[in-house]
Amino acid sequence: MSVNISKIGIIQSQALPGDFSRNLRRIVQGYRECLDRGAQIAITSIYALSGLNPQDLMRRHSFTTQMEAAAEALAAELAVTDVPLITGFCINPLRTPVGDEFDDEWEADDGLLYDSEEEDYGMHESVIMVPCVIHRGVIRLLTDGGTATIADRLCHITTAGEESMPEGEVDLIVHLPKSPWNNRSTDKETQIYSWESHAAQAPVVCVHPVGTEGGDIYGGGSSLYVNNKLVDYLPFFEPACRTLRTGLARSAPTKNYPGLLLQVEKALTTGIHDTVRQQGYSGVCVPLDSPNGKLLTNLCIRALGADNVFAISFSGNKYPGIECIQLQVEELLRPAREKLNPEYAPGLEQRIKGCMLASSAEEKGMLLLSALDRPTLMLGDFTLYGETCGYLAPLGSLYKVDLFLLCRHIAETEPDMAHAIEPPAQPEQDRIIHDLTERNIAASDILRHAQDGMEENPVRSIQRKIMASALKRTQLPLILNLAGKEEQLSIPLSSRLND
Repeated sequence: MSVNISKIGIIQSQALPGDFSRNLRRIVQGYRECLDRGAQIAITSIYALSGLNPQDLMRRHSFTTQMEAAAEALAAELAVTDVPLITGFCINPLRTPVGDEFDDEWEADDGLLYDSEEEDYGMHESVIMVPCVIHRGVIRLLTDGGTATIADRLCHITTAGEESMPEGEVDLIVHLPKSPWNNRSTDKETQIYSWESHAAQAPVVCVHPVGTEGGDIYGGGSSLYVNNKLVDYLPFFEPACRTLRTGLARSAPTKNYPGLLLQVEKALTTGIHDTVRQQGYSGVCVPLDSPNGKLLTNLCIRALGADNVFAISFSGNKYPGIECIQLQVEELLRPAREKLNPEYAPGLEQRIKGCMLASSAEEKGMLLLSALDRPTLMLGDFTLYGETCGYLAPLGSLYKVDLFLLCRHIAETEPDMAHAIEPPAQPEQDRIIHDLTERNIAASDILRHAQDGMEENPVRSIQRKIMASALKRTQLPLILNLAGKEEQLSIPLSSRLND
């Protein structure tokens, strides 16, 4: 007989790829906190045990073996309790002894998922992440998008970030999305899961991981929806563990997520902090002369502290509260200009500056950042080995209007940032680039449906620049991804822009 779920424990942990011992400790610690707070069921993210987006690692035999061992250890740790834990597990459908429904179980001491003696490592190309439940020392793999009985409760569990309605009545709907945070994800989730909770007449839980991996930022903000309203959520961009009560929906007002600009600011500082720490650096070096240099410096100070940020300027610019190094490039440029065509001098100057930036950052043991933004990247208005010098481009997903609005948002608490970036001189340029590359709209359609008398020349000029700079974009530094898929940065777009 089904039992109502009134308290749901959510473990929003920060997991590192392949660091099973650390990830295991975080899960166990969060699980115990959930028990202390009376949770009837505990849920953690799909990546809580394996680490964030471990696609390349999952092809290794050693990784899958360690994943199995970690799952067995976790099951043994939770064996004496009666609260089930829903999490994720990586399996190889070609080798795992489960049926079409991925519904199998084994005792923690057996370890029967893989044959550790088998040498056919190529079979691991098919490894995928699926939900699983650990209860009373038993690990049970679940169908992704299916319904299972867990501790006398019917639970519909999916790794999809979109709508996933169960067939028939259920007690709980659980989403364990694999996708990272982006600047549209929270609004989309609110619409989908609110409707889903009303249509299914069941609580809907969405559990996100937190952290940064390969430029993707996993934002947390795990949430509970009941009766068409957002009941409660965990903090964004930081680990947390809470027990949420489904009964609060009857009397509590509908909650709202933090504003988008606040989320973007937090995403940037989180991405900078995590990337710098993961690479073993203590701080960053920022090119202060860039139009975005002051904003980037402010974000780095928020992420790492003023002592771990230093800036370099060739024009005498300074930023209060941090170390600023002034460099001169004229003496190096003068002999080079005498031997080269004058029209190549601007590119030469940027490349020399880039070398000096990289050498100065290396001397201090700091990570060099690039201050490039989205329109500059897409139009190719940068010099290879000049402005592209650096390991990370935190602002590479943001348009100029985004940067202006972000500066205005930060200026509410720091008035000195009010004029860090001027309003965009050509706001229509942002819109055209966005329509061509992210919305995949042909230039002819943009012109045909324009409502403000848009001229053809600017659209076609932007189109040609995007196509011509496709190869340059393959040599960019790592970009913090705040806008969803970034494929248009790295593949030629001529097939989509040749109308």
